[in-house]
Amino acid sequence: HRTAPPGKPMEEPQEPCGSEHSVVFAVFRDEAPPQMRAQSAGSDMAPQTFKAGKYRKSLDYISIVRDGTSRRITPAPMRRMPSRVSPCLVDDSEAAVMLAGVARLLFRHIAEGHCQAPSAHADGRTGPPAWTRFEEELFFRPQARFSLRCAGRRRYCCKRKRQDTSDAIFSLLQQVCRIGCFGTEMVVLSAIYVERLIRLSPVRLSGQNWRPIVLAALLLASKVFEDIHPWNADYAQILHQAVGVLFWEPTTLYSLESRLLACLQWNASVSGEEYARYYFALRD
Repeated sequence: HRTAPPGKPMEEPQEPCGSEHSVVFAVFRDEAPPQMRAQSAGSDMAPQTFKAGKYRKSLDYISIVRDGTSRRITPAPMRRMPSRVSPCLVDDSEAAVMLAGVARLLFRHIAEGHCQAPSAHADGRTGPPAWTRFEEELFFRPQARFSLRCAGRRRYCCKRKRQDTSDAIFSLLQQVCRIGCFGTEMVVLSAIYVERLIRLSPVRLSGQNWRPIVLAALLLASKVFEDIHPWNADYAQILHQAVGVLFWEPTTLYSLESRLLACLQWNASVSGEEYARYYFALRD
Protein backbone atom coordinates (compact mmCIF):
# COMPACT_ATOMS: atom_id res chain seq x y z
CA HIS A 1 0.00 0.00 0.00
CA ARG A 2 1.49 3.29 -1.11
CA THR A 3 1.21 6.46 0.99
CA ALA A 4 2.16 9.98 -0.03
CA PRO A 5 4.68 11.98 2.03
CA PRO A 6 3.18 14.57 4.38
CA GLY A 7 2.13 17.68 2.52
CA LYS A 8 2.53 16.09 -0.93
CA PRO A 9 -0.44 14.88 -2.99
CA MET A 10 -0.64 11.27 -4.05
CA GLU A 11 0.55 10.72 -7.64
CA GLU A 12 -1.13 8.25 -9.90
CA PRO A 13 1.18 5.64 -11.44
CA GLN A 14 1.85 6.25 -15.12
CA GLU A 15 2.63 3.87 -17.90
CA PRO A 16 6.24 4.07 -19.05
CA CYS A 17 6.60 6.05 -22.24
CA GLY A 18 9.49 5.33 -24.55
CA SER A 19 10.77 2.47 -22.39
CA GLU A 20 12.18 -0.72 -23.78
CA HIS A 21 8.78 -2.38 -23.42
CA SER A 22 7.19 0.10 -25.80
CA VAL A 23 10.07 -0.40 -28.22
CA VAL A 24 9.56 -4.17 -28.16
CA PHE A 25 5.88 -3.82 -28.91
CA ALA A 26 6.70 -1.46 -31.74
CA VAL A 27 8.95 -4.11 -33.24
CA PHE A 28 6.31 -6.80 -32.84
CA ARG A 29 3.70 -4.65 -34.58
CA ASP A 30 5.92 -4.24 -37.65
CA GLU A 31 3.80 -6.27 -40.03
CA ALA A 32 4.88 -7.86 -43.26
CA PRO A 33 2.93 -7.48 -46.51
CA PRO A 34 -0.34 -9.43 -46.52
CA GLN A 35 0.92 -12.09 -48.95
CA MET A 36 3.94 -12.72 -46.71
CA ARG A 37 2.12 -13.08 -43.40
CA ALA A 38 1.77 -16.43 -41.72
CA GLN A 39 -0.57 -18.39 -43.91
CA SER A 40 -1.59 -20.79 -41.14
CA ALA A 41 -1.85 -18.43 -38.16
CA GLY A 42 -4.07 -20.04 -35.57
CA SER A 43 -3.72 -23.54 -36.99
CA ASP A 44 -2.05 -26.54 -35.41
CA MET A 45 1.05 -26.10 -37.55
CA ALA A 46 1.60 -22.43 -36.75
CA PRO A 47 -0.28 -21.13 -33.69
CA GLN A 48 -0.99 -17.43 -33.63
CA THR A 49 1.83 -15.64 -31.81
CA PHE A 50 3.74 -12.40 -32.16
CA LYS A 51 5.52 -14.01 -35.13
CA ALA A 52 2.29 -14.35 -37.11
CA GLY A 53 2.92 -11.08 -38.97
CA LYS A 54 6.60 -11.62 -39.60
CA TYR A 55 8.40 -12.62 -42.75
CA ARG A 56 8.82 -16.35 -43.17
CA LYS A 57 10.45 -18.42 -45.87
CA SER A 58 7.44 -20.49 -46.80
CA LEU A 59 6.86 -22.19 -50.14
CA ASP A 60 4.61 -19.28 -51.12
CA TYR A 61 7.36 -16.81 -50.26
CA ILE A 62 9.90 -18.78 -52.30
CA SER A 63 7.59 -18.92 -55.32
CA ILE A 64 6.90 -15.17 -55.11
CA VAL A 65 10.60 -14.40 -54.86
CA ARG A 66 11.41 -16.63 -57.83
CA ASP A 67 8.73 -15.20 -60.14
CA GLY A 68 8.11 -11.93 -58.30
CA THR A 69 8.16 -9.83 -61.45
CA SER A 70 4.37 -9.73 -61.62
CA ARG A 71 3.73 -9.35 -57.88
CA ARG A 72 6.05 -6.90 -56.22
CA ILE A 73 6.80 -7.33 -52.54
CA THR A 74 8.55 -5.07 -50.09
CA PRO A 75 11.89 -6.68 -49.17
CA ALA A 76 12.59 -7.30 -45.52
CA PRO A 77 15.29 -5.18 -43.89
CA MET A 78 18.68 -6.87 -44.30
CA ARG A 79 21.24 -7.01 -41.53
CA ARG A 80 24.18 -7.92 -43.79
CA MET A 81 25.43 -7.29 -47.27
CA PRO A 82 23.81 -9.49 -49.91
CA SER A 83 25.73 -12.64 -50.72
CA ARG A 84 27.62 -12.92 -53.97
CA VAL A 85 26.67 -16.58 -54.18
CA SER A 86 23.49 -17.44 -56.04
CA PRO A 87 20.70 -17.97 -53.46
CA CYS A 88 19.28 -20.94 -55.34
CA LEU A 89 21.18 -24.08 -56.16
CA VAL A 90 19.87 -24.36 -59.70
CA ASP A 91 22.35 -24.92 -62.55
CA ASP A 92 25.18 -23.54 -60.44
CA SER A 93 28.47 -25.29 -61.07
CA GLU A 94 30.12 -23.86 -57.96
CA ALA A 95 27.21 -24.99 -55.80
CA ALA A 96 27.34 -28.46 -57.39
CA VAL A 97 31.03 -28.73 -56.52
CA MET A 98 30.28 -27.71 -52.94
CA LEU A 99 27.41 -30.20 -52.67
CA ALA A 100 29.65 -32.96 -53.98
CA GLY A 101 32.30 -32.12 -51.39
CA VAL A 102 29.77 -32.23 -48.55
CA ALA A 103 28.32 -35.50 -49.89
CA ARG A 104 31.77 -37.12 -49.91
CA LEU A 105 32.46 -35.86 -46.39
CA LEU A 106 29.19 -37.27 -45.05
CA PHE A 107 29.74 -40.57 -46.86
CA ARG A 108 33.14 -40.98 -45.20
CA HIS A 109 31.60 -40.37 -41.79
CA ILE A 110 28.87 -42.93 -42.52
CA ALA A 111 31.50 -45.51 -43.51
CA GLU A 112 33.45 -44.79 -40.33
CA GLY A 113 30.26 -45.09 -38.30
CA HIS A 114 29.57 -48.53 -39.75
CA CYS A 115 33.09 -49.63 -38.82
CA GLN A 116 32.65 -48.39 -35.25
CA ALA A 117 29.19 -49.91 -34.79
CA PRO A 118 30.38 -53.41 -33.69
CA SER A 119 32.54 -51.85 -30.97
CA ALA A 120 29.87 -49.44 -29.74
CA HIS A 121 29.61 -51.31 -26.42
CA ALA A 122 33.19 -52.48 -26.16
CA ASP A 123 33.53 -50.56 -22.90
CA GLY A 124 30.88 -52.70 -21.22
CA ARG A 125 28.05 -50.17 -21.24
CA THR A 126 24.49 -51.37 -21.61
CA GLY A 127 21.68 -49.89 -23.63
CA PRO A 128 21.54 -48.71 -27.24
CA PRO A 129 24.42 -46.70 -28.73
CA ALA A 130 24.24 -42.94 -28.46
CA TRP A 131 23.53 -42.37 -32.13
CA THR A 132 20.26 -44.33 -32.02
CA ARG A 133 18.59 -41.21 -30.61
CA PHE A 134 18.61 -39.83 -34.17
CA GLU A 135 17.26 -42.88 -36.00
CA GLU A 136 14.70 -42.25 -38.71
CA GLU A 137 11.99 -44.34 -37.05
CA LEU A 138 11.82 -41.82 -34.21
CA PHE A 139 11.00 -38.90 -36.52
CA PHE A 140 9.81 -40.07 -39.96
CA ARG A 141 6.65 -41.98 -40.73
CA PRO A 142 7.19 -45.48 -42.12
CA GLN A 143 5.43 -44.66 -45.39
CA ALA A 144 7.74 -41.71 -45.97
CA ARG A 145 10.02 -42.56 -48.86
CA PHE A 146 12.95 -40.54 -50.08
CA SER A 147 12.51 -39.69 -53.74
CA LEU A 148 15.39 -39.22 -56.13
CA ARG A 149 15.38 -37.71 -59.60
CA CYS A 150 17.06 -39.83 -62.25
CA ALA A 151 17.10 -38.80 -65.91
CA GLY A 152 14.31 -36.29 -65.29
CA ARG A 153 12.04 -38.84 -63.63
CA ARG A 154 11.21 -39.09 -59.95
CA ARG A 155 12.04 -42.47 -58.49
CA TYR A 156 11.28 -43.58 -54.95
CA CYS A 157 13.71 -45.53 -52.83
CA CYS A 158 12.21 -47.76 -50.19
CA LYS A 159 14.09 -48.17 -46.97
CA ARG A 160 15.11 -51.80 -47.52
CA LYS A 161 16.44 -51.17 -51.04
CA ARG A 162 18.05 -47.83 -50.31
CA GLN A 163 21.83 -47.66 -50.47
CA ASP A 164 23.80 -44.94 -48.75
CA THR A 165 26.12 -43.68 -51.45
CA SER A 166 27.68 -40.31 -52.06
CA ASP A 167 25.38 -39.89 -55.06
CA ALA A 168 22.31 -40.49 -52.88
CA ILE A 169 23.55 -37.92 -50.37
CA PHE A 170 24.25 -35.45 -53.17
CA SER A 171 20.77 -35.95 -54.65
CA LEU A 172 19.05 -35.42 -51.29
CA LEU A 173 20.99 -32.24 -50.58
CA GLN A 174 20.40 -30.94 -54.09
CA GLN A 175 16.64 -31.51 -53.98
CA VAL A 176 16.20 -29.92 -50.55
CA CYS A 177 18.35 -26.93 -51.49
CA ARG A 178 16.50 -26.46 -54.77
CA ILE A 179 13.02 -26.57 -53.25
CA GLY A 180 14.02 -24.56 -50.17
CA CYS A 181 16.15 -22.10 -52.16
CA PHE A 182 19.11 -22.64 -49.83
CA GLY A 183 22.46 -21.18 -50.81
CA THR A 184 25.92 -22.63 -50.62
CA GLU A 185 26.46 -21.06 -47.20
CA MET A 186 23.83 -23.30 -45.60
CA VAL A 187 25.43 -26.43 -47.04
CA VAL A 188 28.83 -25.48 -45.64
CA LEU A 189 27.34 -24.61 -42.24
CA SER A 190 25.48 -27.91 -42.10
CA ALA A 191 28.75 -29.79 -42.70
CA ILE A 192 30.34 -27.81 -39.86
CA TYR A 193 27.49 -28.70 -37.52
CA VAL A 194 27.66 -32.40 -38.42
CA GLU A 195 31.39 -32.60 -37.71
CA ARG A 196 30.93 -30.59 -34.51
CA LEU A 197 28.25 -33.07 -33.46
CA ILE A 198 30.67 -35.96 -34.00
CA ARG A 199 33.42 -34.16 -32.12
CA LEU A 200 31.36 -33.08 -29.08
CA SER A 201 29.17 -36.17 -28.62
CA PRO A 202 29.40 -39.95 -28.99
CA VAL A 203 26.96 -39.80 -31.92
CA ARG A 204 28.27 -41.30 -35.16
CA LEU A 205 26.64 -41.25 -38.57
CA SER A 206 25.03 -44.44 -39.81
CA GLY A 207 22.61 -45.51 -42.48
CA GLN A 208 19.73 -45.10 -40.04
CA ASN A 209 20.44 -41.63 -38.66
CA TRP A 210 22.36 -39.51 -41.17
CA ARG A 211 19.25 -38.14 -42.88
CA PRO A 212 17.61 -36.71 -39.74
CA ILE A 213 20.96 -35.27 -38.62
CA VAL A 214 21.76 -33.65 -41.97
CA LEU A 215 18.25 -32.27 -42.46
CA ALA A 216 18.23 -30.81 -38.94
CA ALA A 217 21.67 -29.29 -39.56
CA LEU A 218 20.36 -27.61 -42.71
CA LEU A 219 17.45 -26.12 -40.77
CA LEU A 220 19.79 -24.84 -38.07
CA ALA A 221 22.12 -23.36 -40.70
CA SER A 222 19.22 -21.54 -42.32
CA LYS A 223 18.11 -20.04 -39.01
CA VAL A 224 21.64 -18.93 -38.21
CA PHE A 225 22.56 -17.43 -41.58
CA GLU A 226 19.41 -16.29 -43.38
CA ASP A 227 17.55 -13.12 -42.45
CA ILE A 228 14.32 -14.70 -43.69
CA HIS A 229 14.35 -18.38 -42.80
CA PRO A 230 11.65 -21.06 -42.87
CA TRP A 231 9.68 -21.83 -39.77
CA ASN A 232 9.68 -25.45 -38.72
CA ALA A 233 6.25 -25.94 -40.29
CA ASP A 234 7.52 -24.47 -43.56
CA TYR A 235 10.65 -26.61 -43.47
CA ALA A 236 8.52 -29.72 -42.96
CA GLN A 237 6.57 -28.82 -46.11
CA ILE A 238 9.81 -28.22 -48.00
CA LEU A 239 11.11 -31.66 -47.00
CA HIS A 240 7.85 -33.34 -47.93
CA GLN A 241 7.85 -31.76 -51.38
CA ALA A 242 11.58 -32.32 -51.95
CA VAL A 243 12.20 -35.85 -50.65
CA GLY A 244 8.83 -37.10 -49.40
CA VAL A 245 9.54 -36.85 -45.67
CA LEU A 246 6.57 -37.01 -43.32
CA PHE A 247 7.08 -36.40 -39.61
CA TRP A 248 5.11 -38.20 -36.94
CA GLU A 249 3.69 -35.03 -35.38
CA PRO A 250 3.94 -31.28 -36.04
CA THR A 251 6.25 -31.05 -33.02
CA THR A 252 8.55 -33.89 -34.12
CA LEU A 253 10.83 -31.54 -36.01
CA TYR A 254 11.19 -29.41 -32.88
CA SER A 255 12.33 -32.49 -30.95
CA LEU A 256 14.87 -33.35 -33.65
CA GLU A 257 16.20 -29.80 -33.68
CA SER A 258 16.43 -29.71 -29.88
CA ARG A 259 18.36 -32.99 -29.77
CA LEU A 260 20.84 -31.68 -32.30
CA LEU A 261 21.33 -28.43 -30.37
CA ALA A 262 21.76 -30.32 -27.11
CA CYS A 263 24.50 -32.46 -28.64
CA LEU A 264 26.11 -29.29 -30.00
CA GLN A 265 26.00 -27.89 -26.45
CA TRP A 266 23.70 -25.14 -27.78
CA ASN A 267 26.58 -23.58 -29.69
CA ALA A 268 25.57 -22.69 -33.24
CA SER A 269 28.11 -19.92 -33.78
CA VAL A 270 30.72 -20.31 -36.51
CA SER A 271 33.74 -18.04 -36.82
CA GLY A 272 34.89 -16.65 -40.13
CA GLU A 273 38.12 -18.63 -39.95
CA GLU A 274 36.27 -21.91 -39.38
CA TYR A 275 33.85 -21.23 -42.22
CA ALA A 276 36.66 -20.31 -44.62
CA ARG A 277 38.59 -23.46 -43.71
CA TYR A 278 35.61 -25.68 -44.49
CA TYR A 279 34.65 -23.73 -47.60
CA PHE A 280 38.00 -24.11 -49.33
CA ALA A 281 38.46 -27.70 -48.13
CA LEU A 282 35.07 -28.76 -49.48
CA ARG A 283 35.57 -26.95 -52.76
CA ASP A 284 38.91 -28.63 -53.53
